[in-house]
Amino acid sequence: MAALAGLFGAEGIQYLWVLDYPVQATVCIAALILLPLLMARSSRERALSLSTAVIFSFVAHFTVWTYLSGLSA
Repeated sequence: MAALAGLFGAEGIQYLWVLDYPVQATVCIAALILLPLLMARSSRERALSLSTAVIFSFVAHFTVWTYLSGLSA
């Protein structure tokens, strides 16, 4: 659950910081927040999934784009 939400968060970061598409970034960030909140069974699971998804977002974004920029150089 956190990995899927983190993927949307990574896309939201890419849309906001690199591509400057605020509408798409807002939709992805909304998915980042709503997926753990709607899919989790308990409040503890929601909190853990949401916090892990935020961390996964930054890790995925910087890992993928560092790797891809190294390939294109």
